[in-house]
Amino acid sequence: MARFTSKHTNRVDKKGRVSVPASFRAILAERGPKLFYLKPNFRLGALDALTDEHMTELQARIDEFDMESDERDALLVSTFAECEEIAFDDEGRMILPRHLMEFAGIGESVVFAGLGEYFQIWEPSAFEAHRQRVPDKVRTLTLPKVGRRGAVA
Repeated sequence: MARFTSKHTNRVDKKGRVSVPASFRAILAERGPKLFYLKPNFRLGALDALTDEHMTELQARIDEFDMESDERDALLVSTFAECEEIAFDDEGRMILPRHLMEFAGIGESVVFAGLGEYFQIWEPSAFEAHRQRVPDKVRTLTLPKVGRRGAVA
């Protein structure tokens, strides 16, 4: 399965339209209709762009919480109520909803950052600040060992 990789900076026009990188569009088209889900990432201040299968996985994880818990409610609101279904046109452009642009501080350009199973959309200087913090965090990580078929050993 193809993965979202690399980073791309694209201009946003006055109507909030921006071209989705061609490699990202190809992966989305491979996985179904020309759409994805865009939601705020409250921890990072970016926008998470998720496929339908990723949304299904999130729903399953949230469903494991107690039905009446505050945690489940917060996750449902932040994952689904704040989420927008985004389609891109035949020219590969999408329209960024104004409230999501404001949330992420997006103005005239954005960075599309591939993260494997999904991608994020960032205001460029915020992404650069985030990217510069990553090496220090990575140095302290130890990845779990993975067996031949992907199982953690």
